[in-house]
Amino acid sequence: MSPSHLVTFSSSHPVTQSPSHPVTQSPNHSVTMIPKEESQQVEFKLIWKDEYLKQLCGFANSQGGSMYFGVNDHGKVVGLQNTKRLLEEIPNKGANLMGIVLHVDLLFENSLPYLLLKVPQSSQPVSLRGKYYVRSGSTTQELNGFALQNFLLKRLLPLTPCDFFLPCL
Repeated sequence: MSPSHLVTFSSSHPVTQSPSHPVTQSPNHSVTMIPKEESQQVEFKLIWKDEYLKQLCGFANSQGGSMYFGVNDHGKVVGLQNTKRLLEEIPNKGANLMGIVLHVDLLFENSLPYLLLKVPQSSQPVSLRGKYYVRSGSTTQELNGFALQNFLLKRLLPLTPCDFFLPCL
């Protein structure tokens, strides 16, 4: 690891950062690296909107993922308003509307607050208001018809040939 990529911090100073990977410090002094770009498992958003619950549902039904709020499309922290309210509101919506636990952290970079929301992969199907979403590339797709049926059967009935009373060796 080159000196420009060393991560150091103290109680009075934010961590150092490499030019290509911003590194930030949370109030409890844990360190987070912001990815350089969005992907199947990473989304950047400037502000919170309830419509982003679809992406969260899609992350849970896929491989899990992270959403950064107060971060632009290039992975640069621009700050976020109302973080205290969002620290309560977002986890409550995850629990009440989808039945999942969302991990939300308040982080800072250059004194600008932003949120990191982590969604674990769910072993069971997760719906939002009766609809199911999955991630496909860097998009979120609603499942309908055969795709929905196939998804639910695979998640609810992960059967093996032995489950059909066939002799297994």
